[in-house]
Amino acid sequence: MVGKFFLCMLTKQEISTISKRYDERLELEGDWAKVGYVSNKSQLLRFQVLSKIAQLVGKPFHQASVLDVGMGLGGFYQYLLEQGQVPRHYSGVDILTKMVNLAQQKFPPEQFPCVTFEKANILCHNLRPANYVICSGALTPRVTNNKKYFISMIGRMIELATFGVACNFLTIRCTKPKPELFYYDLKIIKQWVGETISANHQVYFHDNYHPFDVTMFVIKKITG
Repeated sequence: MVGKFFLCMLTKQEISTISKRYDERLELEGDWAKVGYVSNKSQLLRFQVLSKIAQLVGKPFHQASVLDVGMGLGGFYQYLLEQGQVPRHYSGVDILTKMVNLAQQKFPPEQFPCVTFEKANILCHNLRPANYVICSGALTPRVTNNKKYFISMIGRMIELATFGVACNFLTIRCTKPKPELFYYDLKIIKQWVGETISANHQVYFHDNYHPFDVTMFVIKKITG
């Protein structure tokens, strides 16, 4: 069910624009390039930071389930696999059909029975909750109202997570911004979070690992 946070849906035109941009990138060499990173090192750095959510919560990934929002080609699952932290169940969702198809080919169900990929928009589809919800890059597209989009996405991810959320986004510290991407002001993000999230959850920001990338961690209260 849609909650109080969920105010902003991507329009058909916005989804079409995003889809076209990634269709063009799929012709590039390297999974990291196909999903929009400037290098493999840049992608791995973000995955390393996102994975710190397990340390903050105190529950390793191999004892948990993961929902990867905007999973692309399943890069975060590949990272966990290489770290020996394969989740009990990993579910990747993306709004782009080609990404889902390629991820399914990369991680076929007969070899990876605890891995699923699905075309879905978390703002309007019912999804199975997971212990950890991870989001790398899905907050970066420039849309009609990025404030509402950000709050909508974060709110929905919090609803779907039982332990916590780790997500990253670009900031205005970028010196060479691209017009199709949105760069957030961290001070304003903290204000939005303070108004909508911080009263009920622990929120942390990690902003010293990359010149213009920030990771936000939301830790939910675990009872029982």
